[in-house]
Parts: sequence; C-alpha cells; structure tokens
Amino acid sequence: MVLHCYTENDELAGQTVQFDLDDAVELLSGERPEEFPHERVIRLVQLQTWIWFPESSDIVANAARLAATAILNEREFRKFPPQDVRIELDRPITLANLHTLSQSDEYRNLFDAVIAPGRGWSTALLYGIGSDAFNKRLKEQSSHGPMIADLIDYRLRAVLNGKGGNEANISHAVFFNWWPAKKRRSTRSTYEWWGKLKRSSAFIYLIEKRDYPMRPPKLDVDEFWEFLEKPPIRKTILRRFFAEYEFITRELNDTDLVTISVAPSSISVKPFSEDEIAVIGAYKDHYQEMN
Repeated sequence: MVLHCYTENDELAGQTVQFDLDDAVELLSGERPEEFPHERVIRLVQLQTWIWFPESSDIVANAARLAATAILNEREFRKFPPQDVRIELDRPITLANLHTLSQSDEYRNLFDAVIAPGRGWSTALLYGIGSDAFNKRLKEQSSHGPMIADLIDYRLRAVLNGKGGNEANISHAVFFNWWPAKKRRSTRSTYEWWGKLKRSSAFIYLIEKRDYPMRPPKLDVDEFWEFLEKPPIRKTILRRFFAEYEFITRELNDTDLVTISVAPSSISVKPFSEDEIAVIGAYKDHYQEMN
C-alpha cells in the first residue's frame, strides 16, 4: 500500500513517530487525550509491535507509518472512489486531489504527525518496510514467544513460591525448561532470543500465558483496516494488562525488564510439583551440561 501525499503544517511538523512506552501507556489507559487524529490506535499498533521488537526503533516507527498510511488511503478512496467499482485502483490520485484532501484537518494533521517526519512520503516509500516484510519479520519474532513466556513463568513462580535470589534468575529458568527434554532445544538459542526479547518479556508472558489479545494485526488490507477502524481491545483490558505487567517486573526486580509507571495488580501462579522441585534441585550438579 503506497500513499502519495505532500502537505505541511508548522504546528505538527515537528512530531515524530518514535515510541515511548510510558507515554503510550498513559494514552492507552485514557490518562491523556490524543495529540493527533487516530493517535490511540496508532500507538496501540506501535506497542503491539514493540513487544516483539523491543530493540528495534525503526520497525516500531514503521508500524506507525503503515497504520497511518492505511487510514489515509481509506480516506482517499472515500473522497475519490473508483470510477469502476470492479477495479479499485483505476483512478489516479493527482496533486490536485491531494490538495483537496489536505483541506481536511483529519487528513492533514495525521499526515503531518506520522508521515511528514523524516522528509515525508517519498522517504517513507524509499526506506520504509513494506507490509509483507513486516508480517514476515513479526511471524519470525513471535514464534519464540512461548519459549520466552516459559522463562518468565518459571521466574515468577520461583519468586512467588519463596525461591528468590539466584534460584529465580535466567540461568535457572533456562535449565528448568531445558532439563526435562535436554535435546529438544539448544540453550544457546534460548539465550540468544532471551537477549533479543528480555526487555518486553513480561508482556510476552501475559500474551502467551494469560491470553491477552495483544498480538499485532496482520498487515493485509482488509484485516488491518478492520482493526484500525474498531480496535478489539478495551481500555479496561489494557489497564489490567499494564497493571499485571508492572506486578511482574516489580516482583522479578530485574533491570533487564522495562518498568512502567502504573499501580501493579497481583496475579497468582501454580506451586511447583514434586517433579519440578526435583528439576530445580538438579541445577547445581548439571547446569554445566547445558549446550
């Protein structure tokens, strides 16, 4: 999907699509108003993307541009519908058409806030990631979600069941999940992906283990637009999502995990079974066997 547009607005032109977690939490919790049209849903898409790419500001910024482009593209179709309904792309959008569109506060302010920073649409087209590449990268990253969630699950259970200190660290978590089926997965791979996703790992735990509907939508035209038009995630769910996230990060007290400024809400976990306690006890004599 390509947006052909150029416009200027001095008041909004300085805004960027860089992502700030605390600011996004404040907006999505309803603690501050939108600063530009559709900011809430755009920040939601950015948060959902950041969870899987906590070390990549570029792809998180591109998520915002893709979301804004989809909204602007829909407005173009609404204002200038196809001449032949059987062929959606049969009508060119000229500079004169864009001038007409720029008279809309919604269209102009959204463009200036999200597309204009970084030299506008032409640079976004030349250097931005396309929807197919975005979907492919997201699929690869999120495939490691269950493994990351298992690591946090062990660590949180260890802390809440009184096994603090070293027994709740990442090394014990990796061993706990590796020992029962030693050749199932290389611990080297586990550490590699933990390094990439550890900052947002508590969010991944909540998605994988507590079924929060916070996976990003697939960036195809129909599904993505449906999500942008009516996001299926209520503020009450988001507030609980953030509160449980903060509870986990406080309990783990790990500087690798990003904290947020909200009041925590506690969650319960299962006690360890006798077999699991035996695995924990095997760490001392066998942790060096991890490959």
